[in-house]
Amino acid sequence: MNAAPPAAPFLSDQIFVHVAQHLACRELGRLACTASRFSLLCPIGSSAVTSVPATQPAAERLSIVAEGARRRLRGHTLRACVPRRGTESWLRLLRELERLERPAFTLSGPDVALRDGGRTALRLSGGTTHAQQHFLQSAVCAGVDLRAGRHFLELTWVNGPRPRNAAAPAVASPSVATALGLDEDQDEDDDPMLCGVCGPSFDPTAQAGGAPSMVSNDPTASLFSARSGRLRQWSGLHGSEVVEQDWPGRQRVLIGDVIGLLLDLDEGSLAVYRNGERLGLMVRGGLVPPLRWCVDLDPEDRTQVSVRAAPVPSVVTNLQSSGGCSGASDGSGSGSGRGGGGG
Repeated sequence: MNAAPPAAPFLSDQIFVHVAQHLACRELGRLACTASRFSLLCPIGSSAVTSVPATQPAAERLSIVAEGARRRLRGHTLRACVPRRGTESWLRLLRELERLERPAFTLSGPDVALRDGGRTALRLSGGTTHAQQHFLQSAVCAGVDLRAGRHFLELTWVNGPRPRNAAAPAVASPSVATALGLDEDQDEDDDPMLCGVCGPSFDPTAQAGGAPSMVSNDPTASLFSARSGRLRQWSGLHGSEVVEQDWPGRQRVLIGDVIGLLLDLDEGSLAVYRNGERLGLMVRGGLVPPLRWCVDLDPEDRTQVSVRAAPVPSVVTNLQSSGGCSGASDGSGSGSGRGGGGG
């Protein structure tokens, strides 16, 4: 009986690792189920899997699939956004990164319909209860937490109630309103759409006082008010009070506009863009991860928004007008050209 021929050199584990590092997370998972060879754990210093010197402590053991995921993460521009916690699975980190690249609403109130794989949130109208007819309800990108780095999201305000004064200018800062003789309080209805970030503990399906919970009443939320352009946050000074405040560069947006949100978790800041133009820093600091993207939607006229990820814009640093914020100016003159990823 003849002995089995030796394995061909092109079928070595090292070759399989090179192939694995070009696969997506779902494909890597399928590869692991194909044969035990691909999911067999080996020391990270093993020459069969990686080129790490054998002198390095081999406290961690990786499979071909896990090593492929690790190398794929290592070469990604967004790798800083998914820092590893201890011996966390490399496959899990890769799945987290892929979800950051394709954000979607995954959790919503009972009267918010999620469509297009969660990329569109539609507030349903026509309910019979007071809450269904008048209360905002929320949608949250709960599939992954924003833990580190810089993240940029674009939301398109597709539909919603029209302002009473359709001829009102888009700019709604106090100085412009005064110059034009506008009374902002009389001109503006309640905001039909708010967008921003909230904490991971917020649950839009919960009931508060007989009505679905609204992210605008959550103490961890920082929201951009579409109709007024103001910042809406929780105020701990007067109990459970939600307050709105101005910020440099504030503008209201109109239906059809694209709202860009740039979250910098290194600075704890949140900048706002309108149709590709940087308006300024709405939140100058103090935001603490983990956070999630979120919206509040009004039932009138079936308020609707769509969400997509976009490259992190390059920001021109203005040292003379930094105003205490490092790394970015807060004026509308900041550059809005599309740069590389948020690593």
